[in-house]
Amino acid sequence: MSDARGRILNRCEIAEIFGRSLPTIDNWVRLGCPFVERGERGREWQFNSADVLDWRERRAVTKALGSAPSGELDPVQERARKDRALAIATELKNDVVIGKVVLVDVAVAAVTVQHRKLRNKLLSLPIRIASRVPEQVRAQVFDLAETEVLGAMAELTTGGEGDFTLAEVEAERSRAASTEEPSHV
Repeated sequence: MSDARGRILNRCEIAEIFGRSLPTIDNWVRLGCPFVERGERGREWQFNSADVLDWRERRAVTKALGSAPSGELDPVQERARKDRALAIATELKNDVVIGKVVLVDVAVAAVTVQHRKLRNKLLSLPIRIASRVPEQVRAQVFDLAETEVLGAMAELTTGGEGDFTLAEVEAERSRAASTEEPSHV
């Protein structure tokens, strides 16, 4: 039997899954291990495997962090954790101010603007080149230049996860033509 998060198991099955003895499982219950149904005469204990796993993980984290026993907060430890967090936050803010660290959203915005400018320059090359050649070959030059530019852009956008496809580049070109680019970040 199972619920949405785990399987309903008896005491022996829980002991087997976690590689522990039955007396250890009994001790877990005394320490607060969650159970679905308490065992009685003729009825087995029932545990939700996901709930037991969550309980064990919480206990391991609590033990690793050195928190106070039985869920009580130790004010000295809590204050020390808060002071450490404030010190880290202050260091990070200072690093941003002196330019040692750049926030991800600022970097992404700057790179995006530069990529759009570059893309727009590349996409305008075919018409700029074609306008400088004799009219009788202008259409051929435009088509050739456009094919090369789109091919180069397609090469730049393939091979990595999250890259754009040629169709996306063309759609972005249309979108960029209809919007105004910001002058700076």
